Amino acid sequence: MEKIKILFILENLSVGGAERVLVNLVNNMDSERFDISVLTLFSDGLNADSLKKNIKYISLKRKKFKGIRLFTKFFPKRILYRLYVKEDDYDIVVAFMTGVPTFVAAGAKSKKISWLHGEFFENKKLYNFGLKSVYNRFDAVAGVSDFVCNSFKKAIDPVTDPVTVYNTNDVKKIRDSASEKFSLPFDKKGPLICSVGRLVKEKGFERLISAVVRLRSEVPGLELMLIGDGEEAGRLNSLINGYGAGEYIHLVGFDINPYKYMIRSDYFVCSSYTEGLSTALTEAVILGMPCVSTDVSGAKEILGENNEFGIVTENSEQGIYEGMKRLLKDEKIAEHYRKKAEERAAFFDTENTVKQAEDLFLSLMN
Repeated sequence: MEKIKILFILENLSVGGAERVLVNLVNNMDSERFDISVLTLFSDGLNADSLKKNIKYISLKRKKFKGIRLFTKFFPKRILYRLYVKEDDYDIVVAFMTGVPTFVAAGAKSKKISWLHGEFFENKKLYNFGLKSVYNRFDAVAGVSDFVCNSFKKAIDPVTDPVTVYNTNDVKKIRDSASEKFSLPFDKKGPLICSVGRLVKEKGFERLISAVVRLRSEVPGLELMLIGDGEEAGRLNSLINGYGAGEYIHLVGFDINPYKYMIRSDYFVCSSYTEGLSTALTEAVILGMPCVSTDVSGAKEILGENNEFGIVTENSEQGIYEGMKRLLKDEKIAEHYRKKAEERAAFFDTENTVKQAEDLFLSLMN
């Protein structure tokens, strides 16, 4: 059988969740059935080193100028594709991120899939203008959660309904990495909450910090650890110092292996304002951690519509505070969610999520 030739296009392979999901997916796809290439438009990134040797990696390192998204949105798509992609003999081209990768992939002659990782908003009329004609060029649209798919339908009203394909996590690698011999860079004195992600406004870490400061008076020894780096690092550090909380709120920076930190924590919190399907929250469930998440896209698909596998709170500082308080004040509830997280982890088994994606590719070719 001739292999199906697939090209995945994204901006870079940085440390973001979507980039990690792409690596997990292509590394675990059937190499006997699929000939896979990954093309990054602007830069490489640490995740590029994690691609298996059978994956063809193409790094363009093109200059990313101000206004490029608007420019590529309205530039003739066939010409745009030829400007960025030299080969034109792929069976399927996948825009694995919205924005420029989607506009580039829209010009391919082959079958095309657009992959959605975040929520679309009906009220963003100017942002959404012109997108319907772009997405209608695609043979399929995949969203990482039912919530993402439904928001896309409402905002764009596409010809073809999107399908849900959950993120691929390398479960074995996550668990193996968590077992690495390691000591925390501080002395753990009490219950430890952790969160993982880029230090950007969307992650809502300032709300998490404030909620922990409030809870500290009720839960002696409570500590918080944030794993990641980003543009908000300075502001968050100033906020922590302003609260006089430097002894119990720890910014440990980026680590290629966050799992060794997570497994040494007692609880995980996703404090985001918005998500598509939180990679870090899914990974915490895989590690059997009791979890709290704000009510963002995908949270209930991970933790259950009725808090079956974790606690989904109102998307606010007060919601974060109350969710954490519920776990911290009752060890029986925390232990319950440890067991339920272990149970839920099977839903995100690598084989199951890879099969969802592979079935989508095969359906296009059939």
